[in-house]
Amino acid sequence: MERQAGFPDQRREEEEVAAAVKRKIAAAVETEQNYKQVLIYGVFVGAYMVALYLQASAYDTGEVVSTLRSLLLPEAGVQYTSTSSTDSGDPTTATTFYSNDEVLNYIEKRLVTPIWRDPQCGDSICDDPFEFPAFGRFGCRADCGAAPNTTHLLVRVSSNFAGHPLLSPRVLMAAASWNLCLLDTARRKRGDADLCWFEEDQTFSEVTATRLETVDVIDGRWYIYVHGDYAGRVSGAVFDLTDPDHPKQLALNPAWETCKMPRRSQLTTT
Repeated sequence: MERQAGFPDQRREEEEVAAAVKRKIAAAVETEQNYKQVLIYGVFVGAYMVALYLQASAYDTGEVVSTLRSLLLPEAGVQYTSTSSTDSGDPTTATTFYSNDEVLNYIEKRLVTPIWRDPQCGDSICDDPFEFPAFGRFGCRADCGAAPNTTHLLVRVSSNFAGHPLLSPRVLMAAASWNLCLLDTARRKRGDADLCWFEEDQTFSEVTATRLETVDVIDGRWYIYVHGDYAGRVSGAVFDLTDPDHPKQLALNPAWETCKMPRRSQLTTT
């Protein structure tokens, strides 16, 4: 009977010991995982610091700091009104602002406006990509010079708005216009419009006419922009005038041709 009475107590002690061992094992596993996470984080921080060290130059960083300090700190001999208790009292270095607007105006005046300004042609600085070598009416000749290796082209534009079965020639002529433009993906990515040779789209003043325009363009993807020619009555061609005595017609894709409209049917009565 004594042995039977002591058996449950012994089993209870064994269960408590097993539970304690499990808790110690779980704590050891958790500690190991924490150490692994700390080690991984330390490796990441170390790699990040190495990358910063490789990318940044202490000399360049010092120049940036000194430039910002010279721009933002008050100039010597300039006194600013100060009411802060933390000011040192030195009128050449203390500055106090009474509102957020004063802080923003101060930063705009001393930092933003002198550095981030719109390019100005004639300041002896060629601000690429907003300023570029001049050709036609584009670019800044004063700062960037003239564009080399331009191509002399002849653009021939022919129009015949007569003979439409439904619309009058004047209506068709008034709706049509054209221009010569440069496809520039960089300008489009910046949100700027393509450069077009004529400041305004060219219109038509005669029902039937042929117009010749000579242009000097830079290398690139130029295209003829035709707007409002709903009946397809405007056609043309482009010639390379590098050799003026032997103009070479350039291939256009798609071909710049007129649409063939059906003639108005005529009824005969007897």
